Amino acid sequence: MRTDSKSPTLPSRGLHRLALGLFALLIAACSTVRMGYNNADTLLLYSLERYVSLTSEQEELVKRRVASLMDWHRATQLTDYAAFIQGARGRLDGSIVTPAEVLAFSEGLNARMAALGERAAPDAAALALTLTPAQIDQLERKLVDDNIKARKQSAQEFKQ
Repeated sequence: MRTDSKSPTLPSRGLHRLALGLFALLIAACSTVRMGYNNADTLLLYSLERYVSLTSEQEELVKRRVASLMDWHRATQLTDYAAFIQGARGRLDGSIVTPAEVLAFSEGLNARMAALGERAAPDAAALALTLTPAQIDQLERKLVDDNIKARKQSAQEFKQ
């Protein structure tokens, strides 16, 4: 193994391989993401129904609000996402991916998710205002159950 400053070190080669593996996984997942994105309204409604039984009026509210959110997202966000992904692809041109680049990518993803969350917050609030006390109790029980399951899984993973 060479030790001059131009040859990649073992840890940096590992980081590069990890980044390439993650990128390959991302590319493979694109069709799944596209299918999910194209059916986001149905998936979101299904996910909500796992937590709380919605009335037909609430379902219609969710469908309208999600359709509006998806229209906004397609019109204003997808171009930015494409540029962001192209920028990430450009960094994977065979050179070493630095921890700072991984952090910048993560921060970019977080910023885009935060923008989506900020846009969706009024819609979530509109739905929350229509929930009955029984629905709120149902939601609370489901969240408590999910929290208990997550803690058990985390404890099991920690033991391994």
